[in-house]
Amino acid sequence: MYLSYEEYAGMGGGATSATFDRLEKKAAKLIDRATRSRLSGETEVRSAVKHCAYELIEMLRAEETVQEIAAGREIVSMSNDGVSVGFASDGDGNRTSRCAEILRCWLGGELTSDGVQLLYAGCDA
Repeated sequence: MYLSYEEYAGMGGGATSATFDRLEKKAAKLIDRATRSRLSGETEVRSAVKHCAYELIEMLRAEETVQEIAAGREIVSMSNDGVSVGFASDGDGNRTSRCAEILRCWLGGELTSDGVQLLYAGCDA
């Protein structure tokens, strides 16, 4: 667990405790995948990781809300007067892009105790 519910709520998060538990697990999986589980050996969670987890949880929560409203399709435009709604053809690509942006923002440049960048995807020799 990278972020407790108390920390999440203190940062302004709006998910309920039950929803938070599920979304935090998803966010942790995304972080572990992006960092090749390089954070698993750390005893104290660093601030950048907590902020990253918070933003991922909020992104996932917003995504679920949009899916409920649009029956799984992401709304890309909306007009009030003419009541027109435009849906994205592929919401998954947008999610991947947003997720990668959050991960790069908070974890880019962060190093392990061995001096390896958390998001390094090459070979560790």
